[in-house]
Amino acid sequence: MFLVFASLPVYAVASCKSLLVPTARLSQSEINSLIPLSPDFLKKYGQTLFFDHDSPVSGNEKGQVTLVDFYDYQCAYCKKIARPLARLGDSFPEMRLVYKPLPMFGDESRAAAMAVISAGSRFYDLHNRLIEQSNLSESSIRQLAEESHVPASVLKSKKEMAEHELNRNLELMDKLDLTGTPSFVIARVTPSQFQKGEYGAVSAYFISDVLDVSALKELVKQFSQNPC
Repeated sequence: MFLVFASLPVYAVASCKSLLVPTARLSQSEINSLIPLSPDFLKKYGQTLFFDHDSPVSGNEKGQVTLVDFYDYQCAYCKKIARPLARLGDSFPEMRLVYKPLPMFGDESRAAAMAVISAGSRFYDLHNRLIEQSNLSESSIRQLAEESHVPASVLKSKKEMAEHELNRNLELMDKLDLTGTPSFVIARVTPSQFQKGEYGAVSAYFISDVLDVSALKELVKQFSQNPC
């Protein structure tokens, strides 16, 4: 269902993390599971992680709190939390949710990821259809794409772009040592920090524990409230 965390590069000193407070929905052990990403890591991979122009985004595109969701369309827990996760943006106007599909479960997972990356403005429609489908096959993925007005001609014309985006997601998976889905990164971050090279000012964390939606909601709430 979920990941086992291995090892990341050298980390920065926590800032946002130090302001987090345990609540009924967010335990101290869950807070401790946040692993800060180093300025060196952010310099190399931060732009791709948070602001890749080919990664679909929901919520406030200019929001300062970003949650990155690495998921697979054949992951049972990913399917379970997808809808409530998407609704987090309704509660927190500062939040943006970045979608990073990963092919963890073979050819069908890869085909689903390729299709949804190619969907463009039809992403959300196709994403919802895929996430609700219990058994995926390459033919059913093509059918769902057609139903979302993403025809085979579009999938073919955008194949190279989708492969590049998927490879970037896989590189992030490797650099973050992700071994399962869903996996999350949370941050207070703005594009200007990368434009100015202010990597040490970014508070970004890999969440190495299994958090349910209520814990994620509390985490987003506290990141939104804390001026870290």
